[in-house]
Amino acid sequence: MQYLQHLKANNDINGNPQRLYIIIRSNGYEVKDEGYRGEPQGDFAHLPTIKITVKEYKRLLRPF
Repeated sequence: MQYLQHLKANNDINGNPQRLYIIIRSNGYEVKDEGYRGEPQGDFAHLPTIKITVKEYKRLLRPF
């Protein structure tokens, strides 16, 4: 089973969305910036959208 979690921060100063998806699998997770591509394609169980801070958004996009 794969899960898809949508995370939303406030738009940036230019009005661009700051949103990302976390794909949760049994062997770990993957973070994907939503950008203008929208929702990743696949067979996912959708979790509710969560509002996050801009600081958290930027932290999640940093490489490990």
